Amino acid sequence: MNSENCTKKFHNTTDQIHFSQLGTDQEIHITDTSLYHQKTMECNTNLQKTLKFLASVILVLSLSGLLIVIILYILSCNIPDMYSVVIDAGSTSSKLHLYKWVDEPFRSNGKVIEVTNEKVSPGISDYIDEPIKSYETMEPKLTKLTSSLSVKQKKHTPVIWLQ
Repeated sequence: MNSENCTKKFHNTTDQIHFSQLGTDQEIHITDTSLYHQKTMECNTNLQKTLKFLASVILVLSLSGLLIVIILYILSCNIPDMYSVVIDAGSTSSKLHLYKWVDEPFRSNGKVIEVTNEKVSPGISDYIDEPIKSYETMEPKLTKLTSSLSVKQKKHTPVIWLQ
């Protein structure tokens, strides 16, 4: 190309420089460079969009995970205590124990606390021929032992008999 064509070619551009002084090789170099920068900017724009999308996905997943942890924590604070009555039926006396623990769904072992206990004399062996009398002797102590429990808690409280 001659220098007149260069001047006409770049006449309408905003970056007017004296292109009439440029040779053909230099013109091609400038054109190739501007296309390279344009393609690079397009790639950078696509990369930015992709990174913004990935950042948004990570943010949504993080917030969802945090919300799940908060909900599980709130639910774990409302776990009711579980109770059990253990009757140790000995030959000289029977001992009634009320135990409680938190029934956490994700733990296989927990801390068991003795709430209260009562003692009944004579022992269960004295009532071999009179089982009703055995119940009549233990019933007031059992009622006293479970008096702090609600009706719903009493329904879910197992009684374990040890001999």
